[in-house]
Amino acid sequence: MIADQRQWLSDNKIVGRDAEGKEVTMDCSKASSQNVTAAYGYVHDVMAAVNADHVLAVLGMAATVTYGHGARHLAGTSLNQGDVEAAINRDIQTGVKNATQPTGNFWGRVNVGGQTVEYRAFTLPNGTINVGTYYIP
Repeated sequence: MIADQRQWLSDNKIVGRDAEGKEVTMDCSKASSQNVTAAYGYVHDVMAAVNADHVLAVLGMAATVTYGHGARHLAGTSLNQGDVEAAINRDIQTGVKNATQPTGNFWGRVNVGGQTVEYRAFTLPNGTINVGTYYIP
């Protein structure tokens, strides 16, 4: 079973983030059986949550969206945190509803008050979409 999970993770080029936040491809050949099982379970939990979010969005139910530390990047701009997060929320809800592929990790851009704001988000295993950051590019 571990061999099958290891192969599935390798075939699907599962990526993670290192300590500096850079995207890295998981090397399953060197991972312990425990780490392989944990990664495999986590990825499948996220996939199930993403699919549930999409189905609920099609039925008119909004996904839960949380925000990380993006507001600090608005310092020195004329943008309001509430306005920016409302625009991001609308963009995410539309994206989830219209998605043709899973929305595990994704980014987007919105226009608020004539300024472009870029955001990065990811779906958690419980279905919550976390916007880790947003900023003026």
